[in-house]
Amino acid sequence: MISTLKGIVTHRSEDTATIEVGGIGYEVSLPVPELAKLKMGALAHLYTHEVIRDDRRELFGFGSREELEFFRKMISVSGVGPRTALHVLSLGIGKVREAIGKGDATFLSSAPGVGTKTAQKIVLELKGVIADITKTTSKGDEIVDALVGLGYGRADAADAVAQLPAEIIEPGERLRAALKIMGKR
Repeated sequence: MISTLKGIVTHRSEDTATIEVGGIGYEVSLPVPELAKLKMGALAHLYTHEVIRDDRRELFGFGSREELEFFRKMISVSGVGPRTALHVLSLGIGKVREAIGKGDATFLSSAPGVGTKTAQKIVLELKGVIADITKTTSKGDEIVDALVGLGYGRADAADAVAQLPAEIIEPGERLRAALKIMGKR
């Protein structure tokens, strides 16, 4: 199983990027916000989920381990496949988490290919799980609060914190990195 990729971006399309690692190009499907951050010829580090089917193999990539885990929670919902989960996560992980917490299936159904029933099922099955995920990411809450204090919206701040690499531990460094992410929007 391929769990991470670190290599050069050699191609980008509407919903995939090719990451070359050791002379081998891996095509990776990504949420739209993550894909937008990748620059041609730049180094990329992605956390991946591999799906192996009879006729093909697919890689789904994410900028943080938190996004990857959230993706895995979503595909555990019956009737939600990797493509659907990817479309939902393209709305922004912070906004999706907030919508699920509020029970806002309408927001989730705005993602391409996500109908009302599927959105309701996601909300129903993940509402309690979101509370558990939020408890484990409490160190991000202080950064979100700091960003909100600086005038950023809570959903955008939570989305930026969700994109922070797990290697950044010190709160000051996390805040600086989150500000850089917010500045690119």
